[in-house]
Amino acid sequence: AETLALLENELAQHSEVFATRPKFVAFNKPDVTENRARFHELEADFPNAWLISSFTGEGVDELLEALFRAVERVKREEAEGPAESKPETDYVYEAPF
Repeated sequence: AETLALLENELAQHSEVFATRPKFVAFNKPDVTENRARFHELEADFPNAWLISSFTGEGVDELLEALFRAVERVKREEAEGPAESKPETDYVYEAPF
């Protein structure tokens, strides 16, 4: 929990927008018995916690799907938000050639 608080603090210092974004926590190496048991202990403390394995792929597809849904929800909410939250100027990149 301390590490997560440290990371959240660092993100908040970088930009206020991170405070409003959904947060996901991924725990790795579920093939280690102690890690799987510990995950079930910590699951209640971390509502968006995922147990994933880079070795077997366990949980990766489900996490990616949840991340995709969260990004789409945030995009939709921002598009529907009040007009004053949108930038006053639209920036368009023009290639120099």
